[in-house]
Amino acid sequence: MNVARNLVVLTGLLLALQVVPLFADERIHWHSNVGQAWQRVRELDQPLLLFITTPNCGYCKLMKQQTFRDKQIVANVNKSFVPAKINGPDFRKLTQYLKIRIYPSTIIIGPDRRIVEQIPGYIAAEKMRTRLALARIKSKANSQYQVSRGKPPGD
Repeated sequence: MNVARNLVVLTGLLLALQVVPLFADERIHWHSNVGQAWQRVRELDQPLLLFITTPNCGYCKLMKQQTFRDKQIVANVNKSFVPAKINGPDFRKLTQYLKIRIYPSTIIIGPDRRIVEQIPGYIAAEKMRTRLALARIKSKANSQYQVSRGKPPGD
């Protein structure tokens, strides 16, 4: 009887260990420290995906709950970008430099510090998938302007 119970417990544990990885990457692994995120950009040679929000923004919450929970977007962002999420009012100099006037805003900055994509406002998952694919292609191409070479974005 004891052996059968132990076998059931062991089987349950093995199943739990196999299920955990299935759920491990269902969310984007956001950085909250832009400096640390920028260090990862340099290490991985991947673009920075900077999501700029404000605390009481309804469209910001909608993007967090819908767009950035889309399985394809989560997989794409976790694999091909270094994601950082910041509160815009805490980074006034950066938001002024980037001319952020609408929240949320999503900015993609290539490893060469060039702004690849600037997405003002809410964007649905379907459109975001397309914009992310284009941003990956353009991440090494010339863009309008660069983030200051002296400091990582947000400092």
